[in-house]
Amino acid sequence: MDIYSTLIETFLSVQNKFNRFERSPKDFGSGELLYPLEIHIIDVIGKNNEIKMTDLAEKMEITKGAVSQVIKKLVRKGYVIKFKEEGNSKNFYLKLRNKGEIVFREHKLVADKIIGKINDIIRKIPEKEIIILDEGFKMVEGELSKLLKP
Repeated sequence: MDIYSTLIETFLSVQNKFNRFERSPKDFGSGELLYPLEIHIIDVIGKNNEIKMTDLAEKMEITKGAVSQVIKKLVRKGYVIKFKEEGNSKNFYLKLRNKGEIVFREHKLVADKIIGKINDIIRKIPEKEIIILDEGFKMVEGELSKLLKP
């Protein structure tokens, strides 16, 4: 097997492991299992307090309908508050409740720990090679973006 095939196999293996990790529901301190999309929506709301639903959909790169379905669940479960701005009946805004804040903080701790481990590995690679890897990842990302466009 040549070096290019080996690199692609390793890339796909990392992607598959990451996807398996991401797919499974997890408890981030609330006592309930939350699905990855629910967790990621809580994370975006936590980073952008009082975010409009349309802005959330844009940031998540998913449809407003998909956001709306997940928000209904998160409101029902007590993680998120959905409200309208005074004097503006058109836009819905989202804010975390205490339960959502707990999940947001715990998820950040876990993510920071994972990112820290990855950083420890990456820091062992010479900077010139990191720049080349980054350029390669950006090219792959660009191609994947093209495939995802409708």
